[in-house]
Amino acid sequence: MSSSDSLLKAAAKLLVSRMKKKFKDVSLEVALRAKEAPQKIQDEWQTFKEEVYKEASRIDEEELIQTKVNNPVDVEQDESKDLLQKIGRIRSKITEMDNKIEVEY
Repeated sequence: MSSSDSLLKAAAKLLVSRMKKKFKDVSLEVALRAKEAPQKIQDEWQTFKEEVYKEASRIDEEELIQTKVNNPVDVEQDESKDLLQKIGRIRSKITEMDNKIEVEY
């Protein structure tokens, strides 16, 4: 049977060896995720922008319907200008946000 010193040395050696292997595995996984992160962020940002555009269109349609119901006279003349202005403002805000994110990444 081995002496207690030998057992302690063997246990320490095996623990260090396992810890090195785990550290190596974790380091590799972190490196892989770091490579994927910018693309995932970009994909999420693109999806978010699309959802914002769709929601803005839906809101505009609801407001247009409500306006037509409440004020049927001269609605068509004003609605085109208002919708285009709202859409333009939303697009410019999204473009600003997109530029800020692209600069950061």
